[in-house]
Amino acid sequence: KINILRSKFSYLSTNVENNVSLHNSVNSYIFKPKNIRLGWSNSVIKELLPFTSDVITSRNKSFDHIGVAYSNSNDSSNYTTKSINDSWLEIILPFSDQPKLKDSMISNYKSNKPIILYGKLFEILDALAADISYRHCNNDVEKYQIVTASIDGLRAYNNIDLSHDMKLHGYLTYVGSSSMEVTINILSADKMGEESLVAQTQFIMVARIPQTGKAAKVPEITLDSPESIEEFRKGKERALSRKQRAASSLSLIPPNNDEIQYMHNLYLEAKDMKIQKNFIIKQSTISANEVSNDNSLKKPIDNFKWMKLTEFRSTIFMHYQDRNVHGKIFGGYILKSAFDLAWTTAICFFGIENPIFICVDEVQFVKPVSVGSIVEFRSLVVYSKETSIVIQIDASQVDHITGHRTKTNILKYVFRSPIVSNIPRVVPREYDEFILYLEGKRSLDKLLKTCDIGI
Repeated sequence: KINILRSKFSYLSTNVENNVSLHNSVNSYIFKPKNIRLGWSNSVIKELLPFTSDVITSRNKSFDHIGVAYSNSNDSSNYTTKSINDSWLEIILPFSDQPKLKDSMISNYKSNKPIILYGKLFEILDALAADISYRHCNNDVEKYQIVTASIDGLRAYNNIDLSHDMKLHGYLTYVGSSSMEVTINILSADKMGEESLVAQTQFIMVARIPQTGKAAKVPEITLDSPESIEEFRKGKERALSRKQRAASSLSLIPPNNDEIQYMHNLYLEAKDMKIQKNFIIKQSTISANEVSNDNSLKKPIDNFKWMKLTEFRSTIFMHYQDRNVHGKIFGGYILKSAFDLAWTTAICFFGIENPIFICVDEVQFVKPVSVGSIVEFRSLVVYSKETSIVIQIDASQVDHITGHRTKTNILKYVFRSPIVSNIPRVVPREYDEFILYLEGKRSLDKLLKTCDIGI
């Protein structure tokens, strides 16, 4: 079986004279370095993917036949500069030949077309980002403590078809003094080996000195090709955009004039909706003749749901088995737990079993989570428009003695309903809900500007 898989992906192990650029429907290209090699043995996989293989093997033995492609140009002797090629890694998940592997990644068996278990996928992506970051830093775990700081969105351009093989490959696209941006592409490969990009994400990793927790300087990126220059340019633009978004956050500055007017109009609508609710209650207690003669009873003008009523919560004890190499809870486990709650929230809001996942808009790792702590996840549908919704998950570490909550993570997701054409409008009532609503609106507006998706 392994020999068959090796033959199937043997095209990867050839020496590529030029970097490969694959164009697709989203006008992106797939960067691949020169001198790609392929490995299937456990020893090679554990050497190249120590964090990813630990996540995979500790949770599901059906990942025994994964493959890894890597650049043969990595120079571990150079501690000051690295090329993009040096950090490039690819995981190969042969779903078409591994039924157990495929079954382990299916979210809903009732669907006519199996849906991938996104929570587990996020775990693997986070571990892969760590492996790539440490590879850029010469795999020096004594010198560097690398953690996930944030995720700059994950865009699902197409549905992930589990009847096709999947490839996850990533590489460094931008570095600051102690920060690293890891771009990861998710590709689907059909039986003929044709690849298509189905999703892309950027993980922002930061390096610390293990003994002090202070920032650790990471190797710079050598821009030695037109492709690396272009990747670095886009990474720099994304870094600037992240800073601008952080500076304009509604947790720091008030809404702009247009948003203030929008908020006021929404407030007036909310007042009308309260009247509607009173109308419905009153209508149930009086006769039809009384309704027709009472001008104060207006016909309901909209289908809405108060934001507070969309809330779901889950509380999880953080076990020792879910720790990372530095003794804190693995970020991928937080991502998995948060997405599972977001998925549940979307199902209940839409009233269907299979909502369409569009993207992770933003993930912030505010504070590391300790082993043995209690973490509460709270979800809210903060914005809705036509068939799309924005869900925010706040994760907080709970002090078991005082009950005090310390926020550790903030995550935003966008989902769409495939069948419901008139989903409820989410309406805020309190000021903090209005702020969440505006942040959700910003998220969806930004997505519609940058991606060609329907709402």
